[in-house]
Amino acid sequence: MSIGRGVRKVNETIFQEGRTLIITEENDDKLDWSKIPDGTLKVHPKTGEMFVKVEGESDWIPAGINQKDGTIQILKDSKIIQEVFVIKSADDGNGYFTYVNKHGDERSKPIMIENGIEYQVFELEHSPNASYIMGRNRIEAIIDDTLTRSSASGGLIEIDNKRVGVIKEEEGTEIVIKYTLYDRAGSAYPRIYVDDNEPDTSILVPGDLWLDTSESIE
Repeated sequence: MSIGRGVRKVNETIFQEGRTLIITEENDDKLDWSKIPDGTLKVHPKTGEMFVKVEGESDWIPAGINQKDGTIQILKDSKIIQEVFVIKSADDGNGYFTYVNKHGDERSKPIMIENGIEYQVFELEHSPNASYIMGRNRIEAIIDDTLTRSSASGGLIEIDNKRVGVIKEEEGTEIVIKYTLYDRAGSAYPRIYVDDNEPDTSILVPGDLWLDTSESIE
């Protein structure tokens, strides 16, 4: 009896209506969006994050995400945001540097030093509520469309949910900050944390409860 060994040949029939794909390509520039069937999943081969192509959308939508504790996070009204900044002055000589956003507005931000390495601080400004969930490696900086930096790979520090530090770059460098904006993030079931210590905010989502056992009603 022969043993099946999967698909031997891939041709244009795989793109027929009613079929879908699972893609593990990290670089979206190598994908032809118009040829990808709706419902296709994209799985990041290193982090396991999943995205889905939804009819009528022009970019990947985050799918349900498994948390470290085994629960599932449901992402609603979420989208991938890319903010483009160009460094105008790499060092203003006063501990700050200057960059320009996509509208041509200048921003003067600090240069921070971490373990002897200089990082330029960028602040998200897609909307008043623009932010990302910290501690989950869900924000990255793309340098001149060639080099990607993240907290996992190095060269990027997550400062707070609106700011990141990117290892110092020179004048004229384009920095694209790419992150997932969660308008409403929830859990498939409410979670109650019972402990003396407040749980890590990076694992909390709206609806979670924390009962501080060191306190009492009295």
